[in-house]
Amino acid sequence: MSTEPARDILVVLREELTAARAELVEADEVPANEPVVLEVTAAARRVETMARQLDVTIKAPFDQLMLDRAASRFREACSKLHGLLESRRERLRATPYLQRLLQRLAAHAQQLSQVTARAKLPTLATAMEGLASPEGWQGAPLEAVVRLCDTLMHLSRRKLGPAATVEQLESLVDRAESTALVTLLHGLKDLGAQGADDATLLRDRFSLVKAMTSSVEAVVTRLAGWLNLDAPSHGRLRHSVEHFAHTLVDRLMASAAPPPKPGRRG
Repeated sequence: MSTEPARDILVVLREELTAARAELVEADEVPANEPVVLEVTAAARRVETMARQLDVTIKAPFDQLMLDRAASRFREACSKLHGLLESRRERLRATPYLQRLLQRLAAHAQQLSQVTARAKLPTLATAMEGLASPEGWQGAPLEAVVRLCDTLMHLSRRKLGPAATVEQLESLVDRAESTALVTLLHGLKDLGAQGADDATLLRDRFSLVKAMTSSVEAVVTRLAGWLNLDAPSHGRLRHSVEHFAHTLVDRLMASAAPPPKPGRRG
């Protein structure tokens, strides 16, 4: 009797567990002063419980009925949490400070495209121009921007306290966003000064990410000083800045890649 279908089911469920853990991290980062936090926390606890039960069932001797029941309860819990987090993301995407960051990103990338073009780095110049395209900031890249803005708003609230006005919060967030954006974009622009062929460099993600380490560190150090962060908050800031920096690298590489060749007609 073939066990291939059983293996396929287990692979899918393990992938779903991994995705759920990512959303649990996001749920844990919802600020305590948001109205939705109690509902998100309850949904996250349900997911954690169902995930543990599913994990135990996966590791036990294969039983299709037990697995189906555990998977169904787990997926129901995940669906509830995902819906809550997606509604929250939708609200964050419409916030003024996020829209301002996207506008700054486009304007600054366009300016650096001209700088790199004058420096005779044509591939990097084209890639920088691609960063300015709004079409590229959808889906996962947009979520990286949302995550950065959400983190900076949360840390700014902690610094300023409950008496802070909306204008004070947004001013501090704007300042922090601008620092992160300018530092990281200039880190990308300075890659051309390494002396390597820019077309070759922009095909090597490992080297690009490694080269951005110093820019990420500069952003984290500066913002941590402004925001008076404790260790957990410092870790959250670093994770969001690194994620955004890696997203910039991926968008830069995608913008530099040549368009796919048209397929042959049969």
